[in-house]
Amino acid sequence: MQCRAKFAARWRPACLALLLLCLGSGLAKARDRQIGPQPTVRIPVEPLGYRPPGRLYLLARYSSSSLDFIDSTHLLLTFRQPRLLVRQEGSDGLDQVIQADVLELPSGKVVAEDEWLLHDRGRYLWRLADNKILLRIGGHLYQADNQLHLTPLYQSPTELEGVETSPDGKLLVLESELEKHTPEEHARLAHHAAMVGANPPAEDVQIRMVRLDQSKLMMSARAEVAGELPANIDGFFTQEQVKENLWNLRFHPYDNPKLPGEIVAQTDSTCAPAEKVLNQESVLILTCPRGHNDRFVAAYSLNNRKLWDGRWQSNFTWPSFKMAQDGGSVAISWLAVDHPVSAQEPINDEDVQNQVLSVLDSRTGSLRIALLIKPIVSAGGNFALSADGNRLAVLNHGMIEVYDLPAPAPPQTEQAAK
Repeated sequence: MQCRAKFAARWRPACLALLLLCLGSGLAKARDRQIGPQPTVRIPVEPLGYRPPGRLYLLARYSSSSLDFIDSTHLLLTFRQPRLLVRQEGSDGLDQVIQADVLELPSGKVVAEDEWLLHDRGRYLWRLADNKILLRIGGHLYQADNQLHLTPLYQSPTELEGVETSPDGKLLVLESELEKHTPEEHARLAHHAAMVGANPPAEDVQIRMVRLDQSKLMMSARAEVAGELPANIDGFFTQEQVKENLWNLRFHPYDNPKLPGEIVAQTDSTCAPAEKVLNQESVLILTCPRGHNDRFVAAYSLNNRKLWDGRWQSNFTWPSFKMAQDGGSVAISWLAVDHPVSAQEPINDEDVQNQVLSVLDSRTGSLRIALLIKPIVSAGGNFALSADGNRLAVLNHGMIEVYDLPAPAPPQTEQAAK
């Protein structure tokens, strides 16, 4: 299947399934938490008002909680506060009140707090550079500091279809609805949809990539559909199908976006590959190789050099990613279920066994820590990496646990030299 959007590859959950890097050592360490590093900080969350989500929400993938490092001594914990709300006209019933607490480390003292009324259950927080947080409330974006002072950043004139940031927090990627009909056409199509109970007329998507540290628009483009857009502060990625099961991943610098772009990797895959930017120099590619039920993952530098690779087992699904801002580590969470997952083998909440979290070195793929997390949060809002990638915070067993991570293993070339 060809990529329809010229300017962006799409993140396809069906191609994503199932990370299992360093299976033997990773899961062994995850199962026995006494063997690996122990938390240096434990902060109980029940006194803060946090209540774990019920199983009803396990597979909904709603974003109703988050955990982020603001800086080296402050964590931001947010979570839904159940309460009755007056439904506003036009509301779809997904409004939620979010409690936000800034916690000082290591004491766990609340040094700032706020409440936000959100109008949906999509992702609402991202980490930015310079110890800032990006908050989305509907089509409004705000920048917050460690005292939760909000500064308006952007208001979308149409519905926001997607928000992303680069791993370093300096690039903001916005996707918003772009009307492709005349007013008369739109009114006619909307009326017809209402009469037959169908969805409103589909619109195009406006893509904007903005350097926040320079207040500079790097690129503006148009696409047919919204989706995750792999990009860093220097350029963006697209994929092209060369022939059946053969794909190129290209990198396009912003100063020449219409050129074909340099080939970063060529991969063999029965599904359209998916990409996640690790840092300014490398990208993670996820593929469906022929003859395997598992999925493969490989990290490539932008000069077409494979850095490391691994395999994802077929009973692991719905991965969530967080990258350290310095680009040196990546935290990956996934759900472990009791059977292989595919379009023909969907899952229900009783199939889910665990949420498994691994932190890997971005240069080598070596494992720094592996944990099992309870309660399970399918949207992945229960773990965070510090900016330097050397501290991990997880919401686990009623506590915020903070780990000082062991140093990553050196690259093989350095080991050989020693």
